[in-house]
Amino acid sequence: MASSNLKAFLEKLHTELQQDSDDYRRLVGNKKTHVFTYKSSTIRFVLKDLLNRSTGGDTNGREAYRAIAKDLKPLIAKLTKRIRKNFEQLSKTSPDIEYKLIPGGAEVTVIKYEKTNRDNYTLITKNYKKALDEFYQDFLNLLDKPITRPSQSKKDVVREVTTAGKAFNLEHIKGSNIEAFLNDAIYNALKETYGDTKPSAALKKELKKYGGETILDFYKNAEIGEINVTIRSQVLNAIVGGGAEKELAKKLKKAVEKLRAQDLSGSDSLVAGQRKKVLKTVVKSFKNKKGITVKHESTKIKGAKSNATLKKKPKLSPLKQAAPALARKRRVKNKQDSKEKRSMFSVMAMMNQKLPQTVEKNMKSPGLESRTGRFAQSVRLTDVSTTRQGFPSFGYTYQTDPYQVFEMGRGKSPWSTPQRDPRTVIDASIRELAAEMAIGRFYTRRV
Repeated sequence: MASSNLKAFLEKLHTELQQDSDDYRRLVGNKKTHVFTYKSSTIRFVLKDLLNRSTGGDTNGREAYRAIAKDLKPLIAKLTKRIRKNFEQLSKTSPDIEYKLIPGGAEVTVIKYEKTNRDNYTLITKNYKKALDEFYQDFLNLLDKPITRPSQSKKDVVREVTTAGKAFNLEHIKGSNIEAFLNDAIYNALKETYGDTKPSAALKKELKKYGGETILDFYKNAEIGEINVTIRSQVLNAIVGGGAEKELAKKLKKAVEKLRAQDLSGSDSLVAGQRKKVLKTVVKSFKNKKGITVKHESTKIKGAKSNATLKKKPKLSPLKQAAPALARKRRVKNKQDSKEKRSMFSVMAMMNQKLPQTVEKNMKSPGLESRTGRFAQSVRLTDVSTTRQGFPSFGYTYQTDPYQVFEMGRGKSPWSTPQRDPRTVIDASIRELAAEMAIGRFYTRRV
């Protein structure tokens, strides 16, 4: 694998990354095959979260929801029926659209359609938007008071959530638009440069040699040919703000720029470098001898680093010698810890969006079984810290009254058993979501 080929790959990848991710979404991402999943439980979760924010706390939010729950139930049922009907009719008119009924919702696969270059994301939105808009207005009428939330951009500013578009949006379930954009950039560069989307062993070796591990790490993702979307909370999405994805994009672009700056095509290969070293040794023995003129190519190795000249410094004690390095290490560690903490809080917010539905799905005999949905909706992650070993530790809570009666060590016999312990189903659900997000080792704790 010549360095010139690696440079061509990096140039192509650099060009791909210069595109605007929003343009990519409009021209490429939105036209891929989309799998849309609608669940009524998600609608309930978003409304409860809105009420919590609007009333200033979980307890007030729960009370506000209970006050309208009976009248809200038929409204959600009507919304579910309309969305199911819309997509069922759509599937009957388009053979490339697959419709499937699921408990409490529907699943629709809108296959990439080359003939019309159709925008699948917009098509999905169009088929639920009117029903969701009307439902949200019915919800506001039922509540008979405005829904508000604190502004994310301006301190001490409260915004009114007046439309469904300010409460809900269509989100990617796995990954994001930016991650799909970066993924496609790498695969397009591989295909154009090497005619194959699978990097060879030689390319991997070259990337490692020049410090391109970031590209290799990102390549571990499978090539994205299918986009999974669902209706979720617009407010929570705004809070997360795509911070982790933006950091990922920045990191990948920085790695490519750094590699390009090395001017790889101008560096000598290992074979050429060894040859020049031998030539230099041979020529040296003939130089400065009378009557002998030696003509030869340059023996300077391109891309080689010269050794720095050491200047004598006064002797310092081992402690003083180590002080600057320790300070640097501390600064780097603090910076890394801060970044990791911000990233983990983004992860926590995203997991909280799906945690109630996941807990409810996992509530099966002989463990706790879901009857009212109140327990599942009360489960949420509250904080994240780092253990001494450097692993994340997620704190969570649930409605202890009356569900703590099932918890081992705190509950009462015969209700408290290892199978019915609320912590069992909560921990399993958190780990299921963590696996989807490729989070490594971590711990959970009830707070």
